[in-house]
Amino acid sequence: MNSTATLLEVLRSLLKWKRPILYTTAGVTILTVFVSLMMSNYYQAIAIFYPSNPLIASRGALFGTADEGIDPFGDQNEMNRLMLVAESTELLFYVINKFNLYEHYDIDSTDVKAPDKVRKAFLKLYNLKKNDNDALEISIEDKEPELAAEMLWGVLGKIDEINNRLVRANQVKILESYKKSIEDKQKEFKASSDSLNVLRKEFGIIDVEAQGEYLAEESTKTTALLASNKAKLKLLEKSSGVRRDSLLKVRALVKSLEGKLDALSSKDGNISLARFNEGREKITLVEGRQKSMSTELQFLKERYFQYEAVYNTSLSSIYIVEAPSVPVIKSRPRRSILVLSALLVAFIFSALGALLFENYKAVDWKKELELN
Repeated sequence: MNSTATLLEVLRSLLKWKRPILYTTAGVTILTVFVSLMMSNYYQAIAIFYPSNPLIASRGALFGTADEGIDPFGDQNEMNRLMLVAESTELLFYVINKFNLYEHYDIDSTDVKAPDKVRKAFLKLYNLKKNDNDALEISIEDKEPELAAEMLWGVLGKIDEINNRLVRANQVKILESYKKSIEDKQKEFKASSDSLNVLRKEFGIIDVEAQGEYLAEESTKTTALLASNKAKLKLLEKSSGVRRDSLLKVRALVKSLEGKLDALSSKDGNISLARFNEGREKITLVEGRQKSMSTELQFLKERYFQYEAVYNTSLSSIYIVEAPSVPVIKSRPRRSILVLSALLVAFIFSALGALLFENYKAVDWKKELELN
């Protein structure tokens, strides 16, 4: 019964104050409509993308030494790097300068605080987040729908450029390292070649294997011929009736073979087995070292070529799932929601005000204050 009576009292009070309540609600609603109509329309361009995996353009992937099951999408590290790039100062001021946002946002560029003002103005309209599908989502709002889409394309292009530059910075270091290694190895190889030429000139060795075979063969052949002709000479000297010129001829041949054998055994001859044996080990050692350096140099050049190919491979660092397009529907203000919200708030507060006034109008506030 008390509840019913109270409710009736509330309704009676509201009916009593219905005109002020209606006038207040209508006035606020009309004012909200007027203000909302004065507000500018904003259009939002949206892009959704994933980071690409840098390994798809790695040396292993390009030259067939990597796992064929490389995921084309980047992991959390690539995602975090893209988010840092998307919020970087370089990106923000690229957009600000490229699209002349000082003038667009009506900010005096000569003001000391102008860079901070234009940055804050742009960031109010620029939003970066990771959506429910673990993709990056960037949106830009502007009063001009074409400019919003154009700015977003510019942002995506700059993100790709900066991210690729960061990745390539490491590749440049690798290339410079290999280039220096090649230059050092070439200098080492040249020094070794110079030493080898000196040794070859000193010992008269051009080809160790060929000259070794030749000298061994000549030594064996000369020794055999000498032994044969000595035996022949001895036999002729014991024989009677041998012509003198034949004997002299064999003696000359024996002497010639002895001289040749001495030359092969001496270190002073141009074609000397002793000289060859002395220089063979030294030259073989240097040639072995040169062969090893040549293999290393070839390996370094091959790796340099591969990393250079990786560096020159142009791949986007982002996969665009939803490309920016010119928005045709405004993102804000939502005038109907604003008007309905204002109407509801105005009605509630005016009704509460009426009830409070009606409930406490009989109170003698002066007396109450004196009592307190």
